[in-house]
Amino acid sequence: MPNTAVGFAGVDLTDLLDISQQLLVSPENFIQKDLESIHEQSKKLTQKTASRGDVQAKGDYLLAANGFDVEKYRRLVNKLDLKQAFEPLEPIGETDIEGYLKHEHDMILLSSIEESKRHTSNCFYRNYNNYLEKDWNRAKDELNQILNLHKSFKSGTIPMTVSSGHPLQRKVLTYQPSPYLQSNILQSPNTPLLQTPNVSFGKRGKTNMDSRMVEYSNVVFDFNQIVKRNDFYPILSKFLQVVNNLDDTEIRKREVSECWKLLIRMVNEENLTEINLQNNSIKNEKKLIDGVKKYMEMAYVQYMKELIQPSIMGSNNYDTTLNMSNLDLVKTFVSKTLSHVGDDVLGEFLNNFPIWPVLFYCLRCGFIDEAISFVKECKGAFPENILNSLEVLKNPNQQPLTITNIEQLENSLKETYRKISPTKIFQISCYLVLGRCDVKKTVPQVFSKTEDFMWLKLSFIRPTSTSTTSATSVSSKYSLKELQQIVVSHGPKHFSTRKNSLLYFKLLLSTLQFERAIEYLCGRQSEGYQVEAIHFAFALNYYGLLNTTKELTLPLLTITNDLPTLNFYFLIRDYVRIFAHTNPRDAISYFYIFYYKGQKNEYFKCIKELVLESNDITVLLGRVEQNGMIKKGCLEQYLTREELLKILEECANNYKETGRYRDAVDLFFMSEDLYRTIAVPIHQTGITDKSIEYFRQVLNIMNDELTQVLSGGENREEVRLLAGKVNAKFVTNTTILHKVKSSKISNLYETFCLLLRLYEVFDLFTNRNYEQALKNLRELNVIPFDEKEVEGKSQKFKELDERIQRKISDILFVAMSILSHLYQIGSKVNPPQELAKMSRAVMTFAGFHQPQISVQVYETLIKYQNKMQI
Repeated sequence: MPNTAVGFAGVDLTDLLDISQQLLVSPENFIQKDLESIHEQSKKLTQKTASRGDVQAKGDYLLAANGFDVEKYRRLVNKLDLKQAFEPLEPIGETDIEGYLKHEHDMILLSSIEESKRHTSNCFYRNYNNYLEKDWNRAKDELNQILNLHKSFKSGTIPMTVSSGHPLQRKVLTYQPSPYLQSNILQSPNTPLLQTPNVSFGKRGKTNMDSRMVEYSNVVFDFNQIVKRNDFYPILSKFLQVVNNLDDTEIRKREVSECWKLLIRMVNEENLTEINLQNNSIKNEKKLIDGVKKYMEMAYVQYMKELIQPSIMGSNNYDTTLNMSNLDLVKTFVSKTLSHVGDDVLGEFLNNFPIWPVLFYCLRCGFIDEAISFVKECKGAFPENILNSLEVLKNPNQQPLTITNIEQLENSLKETYRKISPTKIFQISCYLVLGRCDVKKTVPQVFSKTEDFMWLKLSFIRPTSTSTTSATSVSSKYSLKELQQIVVSHGPKHFSTRKNSLLYFKLLLSTLQFERAIEYLCGRQSEGYQVEAIHFAFALNYYGLLNTTKELTLPLLTITNDLPTLNFYFLIRDYVRIFAHTNPRDAISYFYIFYYKGQKNEYFKCIKELVLESNDITVLLGRVEQNGMIKKGCLEQYLTREELLKILEECANNYKETGRYRDAVDLFFMSEDLYRTIAVPIHQTGITDKSIEYFRQVLNIMNDELTQVLSGGENREEVRLLAGKVNAKFVTNTTILHKVKSSKISNLYETFCLLLRLYEVFDLFTNRNYEQALKNLRELNVIPFDEKEVEGKSQKFKELDERIQRKISDILFVAMSILSHLYQIGSKVNPPQELAKMSRAVMTFAGFHQPQISVQVYETLIKYQNKMQI
């Protein structure tokens, strides 16, 4: 290449431009290098440029002169990480294999769970429907059996029939009438007399009471005996004794007994009287909360004694805590439990002993007098407002002389509270309790247990004067409702642990949520606290602490406008159903609480249901003996005579409607006897008009039943015995008999007597004593045995009771059968000619009443009469 540097001397810029253009045009002047060579050459040029420090220094100087911080931005540039900045934040779906597998795994699990839930639900409802259908089919079978049995009794079964070729024989027909009586079946509107049906509440009614239920029921029985005399009964303490005497696990006994102790302390049962119950002084919210705090304080004292007892046990294992003062007990507890705690936590010391922990634990144990004494002993170690607040806490109605009102004292405490070091937790705790300095604050290191937390929150709840309107006092307010919401919002799962499964129940009681507590305890199916729930509700209702509903169809717990209401009626009735049939006396004892609380309608309804569904009413209402004497039932000791009469009347009428006639008759007789004892002092008469009504009911029942079983029936003997008892009631009491015969029901009594004699005739006929049967039948003067008497007897027969007229077919059949039999075998009293004349008279009488006689019976009468033609 030619040396152009010399040629350029004296050349102007135009010439230089031309020369440079020529150099660019010539292809041999291009640098032939690839990309890698260019990259290497660029690095070398960069290193040469970077090595020139003077250039960099001059650049920094130039930038700094214009206010540009080079070092700051250089550091920022060095911090940049291009790789990390441009890396995608979320993996791409097409290449994220791990995410895909995890998603698929989760979906498989969720699908399996849903399928299992759906399958389990379908199986449950399928099995449930099958069970209901089987149960309904079984119930239908039982109903059909009962209804078929009723129909068979209504059919008028005759225990005799005619056999050709030999004399009349007795033959008991089952469910079907004889062919010759099928057209004359008695259609009575009433159900015939049956044995007392096994009406029950279901399978649960057969369950006997276990030992725990028996012990509780004994207390309820004693409770009724006491409160009937308007005396006070410490039912909570008695229930506590039951728990302590039960043969149960120690853990369960301790849990339940602690709940009873809590209630005893809440209502202050040791100092209660019947007057307190009547004026509802127990329902005072402040007194109940004070009782809860007192229980928690006593429990903490016991905890302290148990903790320090092993370390100070004297010789011969003597418990030295019994002789310790309360203040010494607290000091010993502080020394044992806080020896490892730092001074910054304990706060001020006096004579090498921390004073704030002692004061706090005196408050926690309820030792207010000891706390005041301790503060005074310390002589200035405590602020003056501490002593004043303690005196106010001891006597809330008496303000100390050094302050004008409570508000100023609380403001003073709050002002001091703000200056306390956060590490002095015991001093903070004392101010929280005494001054309610911060109702939302807790000290977890001190109030570590649920009971401690509840005690602190209950300490915040105090009655506030209506004149206190400052912002400070409003900020320190804390209501019971707020604490109730905290407990409910956490729920039973948060509080109920294995160590204390009744903790949530105790918390509901402690916050005066009695209705929720009972509902919760009733729902604990696995633990089996239902019996305790019933008796907790029983005691709470006795003390008037339950809000109960009068709508008996509502659920167990209903909440309206934040006011919970318990269906106490349903709760007691459902529990009593377990043993109502096996222990009716105990069932009545539980129902008496309604009567005592003035809920008489509910009480009478329960008693009526119990009597109507009972298998044996004699235990409840008593019974009428064979000699007419009445044995009293256990209901009489719970009711007045007027109330018992009301129950007897309602149950007797109900028994009559449902076909339990034997029980209905007994109850009508008992009602009559009881009514006479009530009415005699007023009217000075032997029998009142209402007694006649009872006798009318009895006679109507017996006439219907005797009519139906006159010619047969499986319960015929039972009707005979009942009719004999009724007849003895009238015959043995001449006063009653005279009153009945001289009243409007005399015709019913005459019908009853006539049916009894017809019953004897039919029995004689069945026993083949035909001579006596004929003699008795002629003495009845119901049908004629002489043709001269036909017309007169026919007219008199039309005047008889309709029940007897409907039995004309049976009466004529028996009469003609007796005559035919005597005619064939020969009579010792009546010759064949006389028997033939009697049969003609009977047949003539049958002709007068042919429309009332069935065709089969009339044809049979003609056959018999033809055999006796002479």
